[in-house]
Amino acid sequence: MAALQALENREAFLLRMGSMFLEWTALGEQLAIAGERLRLTEQQLEQVESKRSANLVDELDVLRSEDTRRIARQGLLLVESQWKAKRAELAVLARLPELESLTPQFDLYQRVDHGSSDEILGRLKQDSRLLGLVAKRTGAAGAGTPWPGRAHPAAAQFGGPARVERRPRDTGQFLRL
Repeated sequence: MAALQALENREAFLLRMGSMFLEWTALGEQLAIAGERLRLTEQQLEQVESKRSANLVDELDVLRSEDTRRIARQGLLLVESQWKAKRAELAVLARLPELESLTPQFDLYQRVDHGSSDEILGRLKQDSRLLGLVAKRTGAAGAGTPWPGRAHPAAAQFGGPARVERRPRDTGQFLRL
């Protein structure tokens, strides 16, 4: 039992670290977007200032552009602090101080075909210890659902003939994690 608990703790830790890495990567994307936004607002401010010097726009437009630049700069600083905090948290938890000087390399937008929903469901049933326990406890080992083709035991609570049926679903492409 202790070995099983240790394995579950290890899995939970790895899942947490993986999730944190993805959050760090997503913050890196947000940082790049915020940097581009700041660059565009500075470019817009320059245009408005040149138009103001030619008396084509009011001083109010210059003030608005300056305010927009200030907001963009604050947004960039906020995302940058979140990114650095996530990196520091990962470095401490992973006990990798050199992580402080690295940036994540992961394509968040890459799509990978993982097969049909039946294939995915089959792999999940085969590999999931939790689903195996549920199937054993309900007496439906190997079945798609504990109550295939018959009324759900809780149907009376909802006042109707609720049924559980297996419906195929096309999963298409999934994001690779």
